Amino acid sequence: MRRYLLVVFLFNCLILVGCNEQSVQNSTDKTIENTNSENSSETNSEKPSKPIIDDEGFTLLSLDNFDIFQGKQKKGAPKIKTPTWSEKDGLILCTGQPRGYLYSKKKYRNFIFEIDIRYPETDKKTEELENSNTGVLVYIKGEHRLWPICLEVQGKQKEMGHIKANGKGDVIDADKVKDNQEARKLSIKKVGEWNHLKIDSKEGKLTSFLNGTKICENESGELKEGWIGLQSERNPIEFKNIRIREE
Repeated sequence: MRRYLLVVFLFNCLILVGCNEQSVQNSTDKTIENTNSENSSETNSEKPSKPIIDDEGFTLLSLDNFDIFQGKQKKGAPKIKTPTWSEKDGLILCTGQPRGYLYSKKKYRNFIFEIDIRYPETDKKTEELENSNTGVLVYIKGEHRLWPICLEVQGKQKEMGHIKANGKGDVIDADKVKDNQEARKLSIKKVGEWNHLKIDSKEGKLTSFLNGTKICENESGELKEGWIGLQSERNPIEFKNIRIREE
């Protein structure tokens, strides 16, 4: 009887040892698995997202493709709590406050750039709405400031598509800018509706199109390459369908 009890005791001990070893192994496997998962996650987060190319060869741009330059608030001005730039449901949203701009993470030279622009309807008077302002900054160079050296294709409601210099007047010959105000009047859509702006860049010469109609062009000058920017200039504004194709 004693011998039988001893055998049962030893048998149970062997079972317990085996279970403990399996438990330790399972615990070790889980730790390794979690560690590998964390390392994989960190590695993936460090990889830049692959650009999305559409059927026409355009790269689609989102807020992640831009950096932000923010102007300083005046002393005593109320503190701004809402982020100037945000993204929701495929739209890049800008509060307009404070002034500043997005600028692309890479520089461009020869390209076609397209964007849809809309000023949300508000209770402001018609004259104020017509002065709603933004712009596409092209060939940004030098230090970031208000405003940088660049060319600007106007996004201002009543001047949309016009081409002008920013930051330094002699980077473009204003007398050689060909602007068609009549075409603009016929093509522009009212505040609250989307306007489509297309910019064609060829060795410093810009040509702008508003809702498919040619509006303005300049002669090639000093600036031929740089960052592309979107202005925040006091007015709420929305952007969508932003894309670029290098030529």
